Amino acid sequence: MVPDRTNPSHSPHLPRQLTALVGRTTEFTQIRQQLLDPACRLLTLVGPGGIGKTRLAVEVATGLQDSFAEGVHFVNLQPLTDPAQLPIALADALHFPLSGADPVERQLQRYLANKEVLLLLDNVEHLLAGAEFLSELLIHSAGLKVLATSREVLNLQGEWLFPLTGLAYPQAEFDPQTIEQYSAANLFIERMRRVRPQRTLPEEAAAIGRICQLVEGMPLALELAATWTKSLRCDEIAEQIQQNLDFLTSPLRNVPQRHHSMQAVFAYSWALLSPAEQETFMRLSVFRSSFSAEAAGRIVGASLIMLMSLVDKSLLRWESDSRYRIHELLRQYAEEKLAQAPQTAHEVRDAHCAYFTHFLVQWQEAVKGADQGAVLAAVEVEIDNVRAAWDWALRQKLASAIVGMMQVMPYYYQIRSRYREGATAYEGAIQAFDVDNATRQEKMALLLPLVFLGWLRIRLGEFDAAERVLRRCQLLYAELESAPLPGYGTDPETPLSLICSMRGNLDEALALIGQAQQLNTQQGHRLNLMLTYYVHCGLKLKQGMYAEALTHGKAALAMAEAIGDRWFTATCLLELGQVEQALGNDIAAQSHFQTSYTIRTALADSGGMAVALIHLGHIALRQQRFAQAQELFEQSRTICAEINDRGGLAAALEGLAAAATARGEFDIARHHFYEALKLAVQIQLVPLIFSLFLQIGNLFLHEKQEARGVALLALTRDHPASTPAIRNQAAQQLTLYQATAPAEFSAAAAQWRTTDTVETVATSLLVELVQYPIDLESHSILRQVDPPQQTPHAEQDLVEPLTERELEILRLLAQGLTNEEIASKLVVAIGTIKAHNHSIFGKLGVNNRISAVSRARELHLL
Repeated sequence: MVPDRTNPSHSPHLPRQLTALVGRTTEFTQIRQQLLDPACRLLTLVGPGGIGKTRLAVEVATGLQDSFAEGVHFVNLQPLTDPAQLPIALADALHFPLSGADPVERQLQRYLANKEVLLLLDNVEHLLAGAEFLSELLIHSAGLKVLATSREVLNLQGEWLFPLTGLAYPQAEFDPQTIEQYSAANLFIERMRRVRPQRTLPEEAAAIGRICQLVEGMPLALELAATWTKSLRCDEIAEQIQQNLDFLTSPLRNVPQRHHSMQAVFAYSWALLSPAEQETFMRLSVFRSSFSAEAAGRIVGASLIMLMSLVDKSLLRWESDSRYRIHELLRQYAEEKLAQAPQTAHEVRDAHCAYFTHFLVQWQEAVKGADQGAVLAAVEVEIDNVRAAWDWALRQKLASAIVGMMQVMPYYYQIRSRYREGATAYEGAIQAFDVDNATRQEKMALLLPLVFLGWLRIRLGEFDAAERVLRRCQLLYAELESAPLPGYGTDPETPLSLICSMRGNLDEALALIGQAQQLNTQQGHRLNLMLTYYVHCGLKLKQGMYAEALTHGKAALAMAEAIGDRWFTATCLLELGQVEQALGNDIAAQSHFQTSYTIRTALADSGGMAVALIHLGHIALRQQRFAQAQELFEQSRTICAEINDRGGLAAALEGLAAAATARGEFDIARHHFYEALKLAVQIQLVPLIFSLFLQIGNLFLHEKQEARGVALLALTRDHPASTPAIRNQAAQQLTLYQATAPAEFSAAAAQWRTTDTVETVATSLLVELVQYPIDLESHSILRQVDPPQQTPHAEQDLVEPLTERELEILRLLAQGLTNEEIASKLVVAIGTIKAHNHSIFGKLGVNNRISAVSRARELHLL
């Protein structure tokens, strides 16, 4: 039974605690159980300085006083400087008067021979040379148990280890409303309220979570950080911790000198290391997140024995995945030491960059074939180190390293839906190498970042930006007099063809893809050729030329299957499924979509999963499984919002609107159509806009607005910018309606003019669909739906202005509404609100809602 920890009886042999122990319930129970186990005689709580070993050990010992007849005794070993002083310190703590000429060790053995005692030895790490005395003492004293705290294991026979890590803290993305579920946050909050009781938790929750993440739940660091709440906001504290380890200091007079700052804590550990250990440890700071023994050996020259020694000293952690980790604050300290040796720092970073460049290059063939999933999983494990290597290569303008890493990273960014991260990485490369007087090698290093940035911009629905970089890539190829590099997606004409298609320029798209297909056939570039067949399939599908679409799609699929490329196989299946669906072969279409979804799931390709879910949703709609369709579209919408796929989000919203129409939920349908159409206009996705016109016309017919419905369907059928496939669908619906209501049809069909621009029609529809009034004099719909970069808000001094929707959400954040309340108010998924929050924070350069509101007020946005 665990004793009551709130009111323990106090032992005169244990130090009094002025503050309550926060958290550690699980650790408390486990340590207590081990000490009560007859087989456990020596238990060492081992961990880095500041992790809370002493505080937890005293709490456990206090609760065990009744379990030892002669009590529990605390032995403070910190003041000792000589291991030979250890026996005397034990005698003093036991209040045992030494006498006679016998050695102190022998007298202690006789004294403790028949006693049931628990000794709490605090801070043993600097006295390890005398630790063997403890073994002798335990052998001769059957009732004795020792609970030790140390930054280093004692390495004695019979020693039990209890590695202590930080308090529980929130990981990555978390809901600020759950902050009090984490013991690290509770410790910070408790200490914060001691110095600033008026601070309100909801306003600080996100920043508190960030502080806990930065210090990885280390109790001392949290307490030091909390002392700054007297003069700084929590988001400011987090920023300072990230920038400067010296920030974590305490002005309190009654704190031990070694705990006055994290620098002092780590300096104490540093001083206990040998010169070789110091050299190795500071070199290891080059790693991010974690590393393998092989990498440590190749880059740093660290042997397994050296790594184990640093693990024993609590400077590294060895984890069950056979990787080593350094606490982030310890890594910062070691990095500061490395910076004091500039030549060594440069050498080790060069070695780190070279190692992880080779790590990626070795996978350049496997990532295209059957081992694709395993390669991506391996890259995921090392992604923080890869990012560090990439950054170093850019800083040093190592063109060959960037070209090497580009053999694999485009697959990772695309398949793992890291579109924004990839775009940022490629922009960094372009900035590094696109300079005056660039060498040919530097210009060659520009080609792949330019073309793959174009692909990702398309994925993000940023077609204008995509076209600019792809045209730049075309010009650079011409300047270098080079054909497109061999590889997957390296020919800029293929993505340019896609952009034309999405803007409704099918003739231009077909001309471009024809050129790309011919060139890559001549060059023998099978991967690029495979991609042209895939794009050609989609273009023929939009033209309504289904037989030709099947031919191109099957050619692409056969090539993907031949090399074992599972991801591109799934991509081709999505296109072929749409062709089968257009031909009325729903069973074949569903099989293709389901297989694609299964492959994408296995590869953790959330973007591909979202697209497959949309197509499966439309199959469910055709089969009148409306509830299932709605669920599939909702899943897709959540994913698209999380990965910032605006085109996918618009398509998912279109599906939700169609499902709501089929269920007779016309108000919900109108809302989803409004959101989908607004997005489609923002990114100029013309085929989707006309698909939405088709669906909205169908909604009008269901609502008995026959004139509006027929007129919109007629426009969709006859407008020159509409795709042939969508025209055919509109014509079929009009034929059915004309047969049932010929009089109404003839009166309504002429209400729209085919000379009206797409934007004109979209504007009027948005006004009609919107659920709140809009002042058309001061806020034209087109101004709301244009891309943010093209129509910045008049008062926004931002590189990328907030959209109208983001401003609306920002106002609700300022009112104190939770994500759930905002989602309910706006009738959207909570995932959508989180995605908007992430975008708002990024544009404002903050990391939480409080800072966002504060920054917005500074910019007069609120």
